[in-house]
Order: sequence, then structure tokens, then C-alpha cells
Amino acid sequence: MDETQWAVAEGTRLAFDVAGEGPWLTFLHAGIADRTMWEPQVAAFADHHRCIAYDLRGFGESSIGTVGFSRRDDLAAVLARWALRRVTSWAAR
Repeated sequence: MDETQWAVAEGTRLAFDVAGEGPWLTFLHAGIADRTMWEPQVAAFADHHRCIAYDLRGFGESSIGTVGFSRRDDLAAVLARWALRRVTSWAAR
């Protein structure tokens, strides 16, 4: 994957990686992991998809923040630079 990129949601930094070209896929990690859990899947899909894997608040390189938040708003902050209206997401529990 490329170098770590950053988004800011409600003053909190969220780390994410982007790889590949094509239709957009986002990968949301399990609550005991970070974005690196998706490295094999991103490598497999990056030939035909643009993949984004990000660290949820308080995991990996993302800060926890000090104010209330929603995971939906955090994901929207990550996707905002591309003005995406629709993506396919894979999530782990």
C-alpha cells in the first residue's frame, strides 16, 4: 500500500491507506484489530479496485478523540477528499 494518509473528523486524526484503481472498496476492521488485518485482501483486490483501509478511532494509528462521534461520520471524513457518494464496504466483527 501507499504511504499512510490522514483525515480529520471532529478534530480527531484518522489514519488510512489507499491502493489500486477501479471501483471503490472500503475495509472496516474488527474491534480488536487495525487496518493491517486487511492487507491480504487489499493486495488481492487492488488489481481491479481502489481500496481504502482505515483505522477506526482508538485503533492502530488513529486517535481516540475527546468528543462524541459516529463511525459513519468518520468514514465520511475519510471519503470526503474524493466526494464519493457510494462505495462498497467490507466489515469484520
